[in-house]
Amino acid sequence: MDDDRPRISVYIANLGRYNEGLLQGGWLDLPVSGVELSRFLKDTVGLDGRRYEEYAIHDAENNLGLRIEEYEDLADLNLFAGVLGKAYEHDPLVAEKIVAAVAADENPGWLGLANWAMQSDEIPFYSYDVPSDVSVDSLDERYAYTLVSSGAAGELQTLLDGPYGMYFDLEAWGRDAAMDVHLFENGYYNPQEDMPDAELYDRRELEEYAGLDVDDAHPFRLDSLLEENESIADFALVGTGTNYGSPVYQCIIGEGSTDISAALEDTLNRIIADRAIAGLDDEEEVVRETMGAELYDDVSDVGSGSIIDRGYVLPGAIASFERRSPSPTSLDPADPMGIAMTGATAGFTL
Repeated sequence: MDDDRPRISVYIANLGRYNEGLLQGGWLDLPVSGVELSRFLKDTVGLDGRRYEEYAIHDAENNLGLRIEEYEDLADLNLFAGVLGKAYEHDPLVAEKIVAAVAADENPGWLGLANWAMQSDEIPFYSYDVPSDVSVDSLDERYAYTLVSSGAAGELQTLLDGPYGMYFDLEAWGRDAAMDVHLFENGYYNPQEDMPDAELYDRRELEEYAGLDVDDAHPFRLDSLLEENESIADFALVGTGTNYGSPVYQCIIGEGSTDISAALEDTLNRIIADRAIAGLDDEEEVVRETMGAELYDDVSDVGSGSIIDRGYVLPGAIASFERRSPSPTSLDPADPMGIAMTGATAGFTL
């Protein structure tokens, strides 16, 4: 095992259960694929997208010296770990370079750090250059020898080669010379020089470099959100046609339930939670393709549509609604608003 390879482990806890006085969670070694991350949050941490939606990092271990806060974005941290591990394969000093930049009070966030890792050759971090036959006792002395070797201290080289060179305090000289740089075990960081662009690569490019392919690894399937005694229902909207050749959308509904409004709201919130847990930003697209719902800017723009929740609206009333199991139930064409379907919630309209 390569002891110098970057390692990041986090303990993820279910924040809702923690606030209830219970501890549910586990340790996770990063990086992992999108599928593995989602499965861990669901199965080990117990996030269900409804009662339990939030997690917290209650402990963290890494050999980088980077501080990992309690409420970090786990998807971003995971992506950084993946990029860092990949970059290490061609630049063993990449982690030290990143840590050096952060130590100089530069921290663009995990995705920014991932961008720097991909451009590690452009980070102003330079290895020491100490003669092989010289023994040094400090980083200051290493830096001093590096300046001499580079030719940046020609007069000092002459002095060291002279009869009094053995008496010269090279460590003290190096300490003064290093006032404008930051010294580390394997090299020094020069904050006077520009860092590479922290936004050069987007999330997709970072994923591809790390080999995680988070989006491809976590395609959305509504049936993956089903729980016991639930089924998927198909519905079509007025204004988008009927079931004959029209787009058919889906939602999750409980066995025996006739509350379409609650089913739509619950399905919407599960989809949003699922995409957030997976660290993906395709929530709006998934909601549109699955439920036919759109975001609205102002309530006056809703028109004949029906507000669901979180700024989403159906662009038309429901024309038909059919359970896939255990038995199909359709809306009465004479009651396209679904009033009769909702039973106790007779005030519900779409």
